[in-house]
Amino acid sequence: MKTLFTLLFAATLVPFTGVSQNFDFVSGNLVEKTITIEEFENGESKILNSSDEAVVFEWEMITFDQPATWDFSICDYTVCYTEGETTGTMTTVDGGSESAFLRVNVLADIAGVGTYEFVVWDQAMPDDTDTLTIVLTAEGSASINEALTADKLTVTAPINDQMFISNKSGEMATYTVMNISGQVLANGFVGPHENITIQTGTYNTGLYFFSFQNRGQILKTEKIVIR
Repeated sequence: MKTLFTLLFAATLVPFTGVSQNFDFVSGNLVEKTITIEEFENGESKILNSSDEAVVFEWEMITFDQPATWDFSICDYTVCYTEGETTGTMTTVDGGSESAFLRVNVLADIAGVGTYEFVVWDQAMPDDTDTLTIVLTAEGSASINEALTADKLTVTAPINDQMFISNKSGEMATYTVMNISGQVLANGFVGPHENITIQTGTYNTGLYFFSFQNRGQILKTEKIVIR
């Protein structure tokens, strides 16, 4: 009876071991990386085809969590997805190859943490999956070269009824246009590294004051003459 049990138990193992996972994440199931604000960064793991045969890997992003203003995209072997795709099929990789990979590309404008979780499988073995998690952490604030200072804010004199505003910093600024009587004619925001246009066709000829502010404090004021 004991021998029979052993044989039955061994028999039940045969189909199980026959479908063991045939790939590994070279960087492990968890990839963690510190990234720099306002720079294009990425986190990735190569995928080892540990079998002797060619394999087509498929993947699906099952969760992601990041600051709302971050931009991200996904690349695999050999496609980069820029339309918000959350699934993909890679190009065939040879047996023993580490050519396959999953990569998350991020442009972080503020400090925060982005977590991206994927499930990956061999197209021929869809029930045998593994999970990869990529965690990207942006720390601190924009570098001193990105700080909002007066020299990074410019406004041009009106040309063809238009004023052009430029913000070359990594922070948002506010602006105000006033006439000589102190009446506010326009105000708004100009984002990081943004150029905007203000229409002046309805303004009377004369002197105007254009000011930039940051958190309620005036950074600079310029006189604008509309002719």
